[in-house]
Amino acid sequence: MTHILKEVNALFPSKMIHLGGDEVSFGNDKWMADKEVQTLIQQQGIKDVLGVERYFMRRIADSVFKMDAKVLAWDEVVDMGLPQDQTIVFWWRHDKPGQLSRSLNKGYPTVICPRVPFYFDFVQDSTHTMGRKWDGVYNPLKDVYGFDINKWPGITSKNKKMVLGIQANVWTETMTNNYRLDYMIYPRIAALAETAWSSEEQKL
Repeated sequence: MTHILKEVNALFPSKMIHLGGDEVSFGNDKWMADKEVQTLIQQQGIKDVLGVERYFMRRIADSVFKMDAKVLAWDEVVDMGLPQDQTIVFWWRHDKPGQLSRSLNKGYPTVICPRVPFYFDFVQDSTHTMGRKWDGVYNPLKDVYGFDINKWPGITSKNKKMVLGIQANVWTETMTNNYRLDYMIYPRIAALAETAWSSEEQKL
């Protein structure tokens, strides 16, 4: 995996590599039955599968740091002890505002991209039947436009300086063509621009 990351680092000059860090099935029976995972747990004194994931992320992050590059990762990485000056956190779990607070208070530069309202693969209207929702919740245009970072619990005048900006995400596994992609992105991306770059006083 380190060899693959070296290729990525050579291809892209940003000196930043996003490692992800979620999408892990904790308690996965295959992990507990895998001999190599069990050997790793014994050798490293790891307690559980969550510890295995954290060990893996720290190990791969170390490879990135040795390339003089920064690690970008989802907000799960906040609890993994990576250095603040070499790590950028992407807070995506709108239902875990405490994770955002921890990221900022620990001094991690943080990008705000909560799935509600900034996942643009979520449908835009309650009447739409094709597309994703989160527990019945969708992401209408007005929620993107009305998003105010200052109203999120845990954000203070002191830690707000760690917020790098906001971002929308769109996952295309359910989109079969560019027409559908455009339909899901627009007009919400215009509202995102207003939210990111305009003050609340300037909004209509």
